[in-house]
Amino acid sequence: MMKKLCISEYASAERFIRPEQCGAIYAYSIAQGYQHGDVYADEHSALLWHHCGFALLCGAYDTDTLNEIYEMFLSEKAALPRRFVLFAENTVADFYSKKSSLILEQRYFYEYPDAPPPQIIVPDPFRVQTIDGALTEKICGRITPSFSWDSAAAFLSNGKGYCVTDGDIPASWSFSAAVSDTETDIGIETAAAYQRRGLAKIAASALLADVIAAGKKPVWACHAGNQGSQRLASSLGYVRTAACCTVRRE
Repeated sequence: MMKKLCISEYASAERFIRPEQCGAIYAYSIAQGYQHGDVYADEHSALLWHHCGFALLCGAYDTDTLNEIYEMFLSEKAALPRRFVLFAENTVADFYSKKSSLILEQRYFYEYPDAPPPQIIVPDPFRVQTIDGALTEKICGRITPSFSWDSAAAFLSNGKGYCVTDGDIPASWSFSAAVSDTETDIGIETAAAYQRRGLAKIAASALLADVIAAGKKPVWACHAGNQGSQRLASSLGYVRTAACCTVRRE
């Protein structure tokens, strides 16, 4: 049976993570101490549950472990205080496809080739700013630093982001949604009043350049139904490399 680990034990779960697993960066971010989450483990496997709600099951898990996680899906603890979305390999997806009260969806994963980032011209009156403490407080939306980080201090210490502003107004922003020793996953959103102006590409390209300069691998992922995110990733030069099933409560 899995037990919830204390923070000082999180690093021990890294041995279970396989780099090729879809969503591995979210597990690494917790085990390597960059971001907040919860870790449950036994002798052979670990479940790493990121602050934003993404979870990854790693190691040599069995049916008992999968049933234990199913109970988490159904329990109040899984619904609160944050969402629970499990990245699922084929055997895991097959197992949960036969369970009630769960929804299986698909998520696409992108990688950036060994190439320089695109050069983007910033039109007037907009400008690009590094996301600092003041901008962190002003940015409002669904996909924001606070969605992925448990505090502004943690984001400003271990993350990075850029915001396209119109005067003092945040128009579009891109930030590190997950970070590990070797990778950065990019989150992006544009305020409703500023959509369809190409601002998301400006914000995302600024962070892309920063990630490459830092010697890390930029990665991108989105729901299979999010065609806007897919088009943006392609326009920046990302290449789709994998698809993965996710499981969540109905």
